Amino acid sequence: MWWLIPTAFGVGAALVLDEFALWLHLRDVYWTEEGRRSIDAVIIAAVLITMVALGAPFWGRVISGADPAGGVVIVAYHVLSVAFAVVCLAKAKWITGVVGFLLWPVGLVGAIRPARPGSWWDRRRGTRNGGA
Repeated sequence: MWWLIPTAFGVGAALVLDEFALWLHLRDVYWTEEGRRSIDAVIIAAVLITMVALGAPFWGRVISGADPAGGVVIVAYHVLSVAFAVVCLAKAKWITGVVGFLLWPVGLVGAIRPARPGSWWDRRRGTRNGGA
């Protein structure tokens, strides 16, 4: 019976991600170009969940076996990776953002470069032309 809660969570997450485009636009856009966002959300969620599921136990053992200074360096590396990757994803740089989760220098390059026009970062920062 232990499998019931994770299964219910997985089913709920799948249903939410499947209807992501509908919730985002509040109209039926499933078979349009805007409906592609639902597929993108499922792919990104699957990649992130897989990375956490496969990487968390490994890094937990590495950090617990390292000296305190080494543990701080490992945690700082991952904090930088996540921060730069989130900025890349906000700038609609999907590949750089996903690779940036693993390698923070790649995320840094994507975070420094201008945002794609129409991205969340572009709309929020008011650059509208993708430049700084």
